[in-house]
Amino acid sequence: MLSFPRAEFLFPAGSRALALPGVTTTTTAPRLEEITAKNLDAALGIRVRPEQEFAVAPVVKSLAEAYVHPGVAWPRLIMEGDRAVGFLMAFFDVDWFEDGSCFRSGLWRLDIAAGEQGKGYGRSRWSRSPPGCAAAAPRSCT
Repeated sequence: MLSFPRAEFLFPAGSRALALPGVTTTTTAPRLEEITAKNLDAALGIRVRPEQEFAVAPVVKSLAEAYVHPGVAWPRLIMEGDRAVGFLMAFFDVDWFEDGSCFRSGLWRLDIAAGEQGKGYGRSRWSRSPPGCAAAAPRSCT
């Protein structure tokens, strides 16, 4: 089974927002938040652009899937300060062939709110694997 800290590879400790010369900003690095009763409405409010709706499930479907796949699905809000800018759902340690030969982890869903797209919230951070993950994967997984 692969084992790694679940959020640290997404937003490494000490990561900071991009600083532009001559521009003062109070922006903090994006962070992931567990979905709770307190932020559920913010999560359900995440909507992609209308022309993208065919390509990604709405957050409500993702949360329903997370409910029926406990211990596998890992839904989180992407927060910038006090604003919900996106939603992601990862999966961890899935027995891919259901025979114990290959366990995989990955990104299941990524929804960036329509008004927040183009700001880098969905780029690079989510496409990187955790350090050492590829080396730890059994050859039969590739």
